[in-house]
Amino acid sequence: MATMLLAMSVSAQGLFAPKTDLRAERVSQALASVAKAPAKVATLENNQRIIGPYTSDTYETNGLGLISYPDTYPVACYMEEGFQDYSGAKLTKIRFALAQATKVNRVFMYAFTSDGAMSLVAEQEMKSSAKAGWNEVSLANPVTLDFSNVAAILLGFEYVQTTSNTSGYPLSLVIEDMICPTYIYGNLGSSGLAWYDLGTEDYGSLSVQAVVESDEFPEHAIKPVDFGSHNLVAGASNDVTVKFVNLGTGVQNFDYTVAFDGVAGEEQHINLAKPLNSVGGSFTQKVTLVAPEALGEHDVVLTVTKVNGVDNQATDKDAVGKVLTLSKALPRGLVVEEFTGTGCGWCPRGLVGMGKMREAYGNNFIGIGIHQYNASDAMYNSEYANLGFSGAPSCTVNRKGIVDPYYGSGDDILDDAAAEMAVLPEIGVTVTGKWNDDKTEVEATATIEPLVSGNYEIAYVLIADKLQGTTNAWKQNNYYSKSYASQTGMTKNQLPDDLKFLWDLGSTYSPEFDDVMIGSSYIGTKNDAKLGAVTGGEIVTQSYTVYMPMKASLYNAIDPDKVAVCALIINAETGAIANAAKFYLSETEGIAEQHADRRNLTETARYNAAGQQIFAPQKGLNIVQLSDGSVQKIMVK
Repeated sequence: MATMLLAMSVSAQGLFAPKTDLRAERVSQALASVAKAPAKVATLENNQRIIGPYTSDTYETNGLGLISYPDTYPVACYMEEGFQDYSGAKLTKIRFALAQATKVNRVFMYAFTSDGAMSLVAEQEMKSSAKAGWNEVSLANPVTLDFSNVAAILLGFEYVQTTSNTSGYPLSLVIEDMICPTYIYGNLGSSGLAWYDLGTEDYGSLSVQAVVESDEFPEHAIKPVDFGSHNLVAGASNDVTVKFVNLGTGVQNFDYTVAFDGVAGEEQHINLAKPLNSVGGSFTQKVTLVAPEALGEHDVVLTVTKVNGVDNQATDKDAVGKVLTLSKALPRGLVVEEFTGTGCGWCPRGLVGMGKMREAYGNNFIGIGIHQYNASDAMYNSEYANLGFSGAPSCTVNRKGIVDPYYGSGDDILDDAAAEMAVLPEIGVTVTGKWNDDKTEVEATATIEPLVSGNYEIAYVLIADKLQGTTNAWKQNNYYSKSYASQTGMTKNQLPDDLKFLWDLGSTYSPEFDDVMIGSSYIGTKNDAKLGAVTGGEIVTQSYTVYMPMKASLYNAIDPDKVAVCALIINAETGAIANAAKFYLSETEGIAEQHADRRNLTETARYNAAGQQIFAPQKGLNIVQLSDGSVQKIMVK
């Protein structure tokens, strides 16, 4: 029935279901380190190119599926760009990758015209069995493509969704090149027959590609990919990683220009350290951007002018981005919020990943372990932001997408952390805290230093380290144990070195839990703390009371000297965390002692936040120079 409906030329209006909270489930596999096939360009002839969200042979074996909705489904990648250049070429094959083998009936491509009509471009039954990894289906009747009036395409395949652990998670999604929505067609949850957006963009794009052929493909052609927003100090230079799609046969070198606000600079030349000799594919290259002196946001256009010494033959030679120039570099906090729980057998790798970042970045790392996986967890706390987690262990880095807390978006969470730490913040924050007399609440005080004006939110979190208990509620399930080897098929040698210790710990063990969220400014999932609009150059000070947990078994396990208060500054428009800071409450006494030791020092000069000398305390940030030559920053209310 689905095939008949899809084959008709129908209006797209009403075909797609409204956005729902339906999300694919993801299988947790022990050996996620070998989940991705090597990132290599798909094997192509000189007259072949790929249409798809990405062009490598990477695929994901840590797959997704809808095991609660067994049926036969068409599933597809929805593309609004990246295919137009291939109008006139001949579609000869459609290939797809599976994370787990399952029955696949056919492959297809549908087109949406600019007036909203949907029509079948090509389909082909699959006669052989589909396997895990890449499968290639040749069209019995190749189709010459005409994209002259096409606004989008659906490229995909029809598969059988099962409830089995060995075939129920077949969908491979990869973060590479473009991120395109994944749609599935059916009557999911009796909600009506329609295409449903799986809402899996955080996992990447569906592994499906169309192979097209032409004798007129250019030999020397590079298309740069839009490179987003970057923060730079005014007048400073910084290397930005840009992705380039090779539309030709090979690349040894290329030339480019960069234009800020329409004014292009001199042409630059790059020789690739490793020439790309294969057809198609993509590569990344660091490009130097020199920020304008004028503060604020600037439009940037990168244009590839030459490839291998000749004029770039690509139709689209430009990539766009934005640069926000800042007056100075501020300290950066790295917030990693992890969805975890003692009942999650794969979560020990998350504990290790969080520990690696903690060791790498010290107090710049603001780890927040959200124990919401199982209510029997001694550290369970239901009150926190709804960050969209659908499985454990998973995490978000500065709230910029969901990744694995050990492997990150690739092979190592430290790569994701390093990339985020390299981003200059447009707003600064420091935080301190003070216990009340019975240590049941913390008065947190944050000082916010915006370099730009905008709307921001602030959230406060209490975290605790070295939590441990003796009851079952404190024991961590451990699927990396040899106790589960018969079920997981693992051996100790297959584990990464820093996970091997888990093999001998048993099916459960009692770790010391660090970075555990024990309280916050969230009531339910709504943040109670307020900040609002800030003005660049105007420092803001704010206080908020955060309460300790009321559950006695958790409260009694907490060492007050191991508690930190964190302040998160959140961009109100994007939802991403712009910056953050944390402060261990044990430091409060040390600060008081330092102040007492310096009671005999005298003030020799005082300045405001702009660096202008003042001769009396002034509301806002005061910078005080003392008689021993040291400097203090004091907030005057």
